[in-house]
Amino acid sequence: MVCRGFALALAALAILPMASANAADTEPGACRVERQAELPLVGERPMVVAAEINGSPVTMIVDTGAQWTAITPQAVKRLQLAPDSWHGGLHRGVATFSSNINAVARSFKIGGMEIADRSLSVVPLPPGFADSPQFAGLLGADFLYRFDLDIDLAHRTLTLYRNDGCRSGVPPWGVPVVALPLVKSMANRLTTAVTIDGHPFHAILDTGATASLISRPNALRAGVSAATLDQEPALPSHGLGTKDFMTRRHVFAEMQVGQERYKQVNLLVSGAMLGGGDMLLGLDYFGSRRVWLSYALRQMFVADSGAGPDKPGQ
Repeated sequence: MVCRGFALALAALAILPMASANAADTEPGACRVERQAELPLVGERPMVVAAEINGSPVTMIVDTGAQWTAITPQAVKRLQLAPDSWHGGLHRGVATFSSNINAVARSFKIGGMEIADRSLSVVPLPPGFADSPQFAGLLGADFLYRFDLDIDLAHRTLTLYRNDGCRSGVPPWGVPVVALPLVKSMANRLTTAVTIDGHPFHAILDTGATASLISRPNALRAGVSAATLDQEPALPSHGLGTKDFMTRRHVFAEMQVGQERYKQVNLLVSGAMLGGGDMLLGLDYFGSRRVWLSYALRQMFVADSGAGPDKPGQ
């Protein structure tokens, strides 16, 4: 999902010892984690990578919250892609819906990997996302779930690893990490357990969302009154579709993700349904740490960036 921080204070971490990065290579018949591609993050937006469609260079937002890899109608026209009348469907955003038939790319290349005759969803995005003539759309979970993702925003890289279920040397960073269990949905979205002011929720890990967001019904379930929310500043946000939608920003006393506790958390509040979760953990969470998302192991590994307790949203 795409949409438009929070003040953080860290408590104790559950630290796991790291296995050697070469442990899998030294055991006879051991599984292997193979690096497939290192993708530099380009442009000003935090999670944008370069790709190629039918030989033309394009850029795409890496969006773990999007079920499908999607291309904008403008890109379909610019790249002269043929329609795929056999595939299409409904796309759900935070507050909008979109339905289109797909388009077919004869060649889709990213990080040295090529997929022939790739069917791509067609989804309108706000005009601001198409400021660059090379912008094409979203790299979604239907592509990403095949890999483990090493997300290192501090060094502006996304590295893709092939992992067939190997746990040895994951991730190969050589530093202590926190391991959190994940749930992978049928739509390949990853969720993790989060508490807001002591109330349990399921959070979608969403690299396409600039800011973390909780749906209005779940904000109310966390103890915020409707009157309080209605008095919060209204902010225009956007996602799927070409129209802005309004959000409220509320400061919650505490959010807990794994063993990390964050105080005075700023979350956007909007929408009634989020497609498989109660809230979104966006780039204000990912941006302050190095994160390894393993679709194969259903785990998230987190290493603190060392940036200190005052992290995103300040």
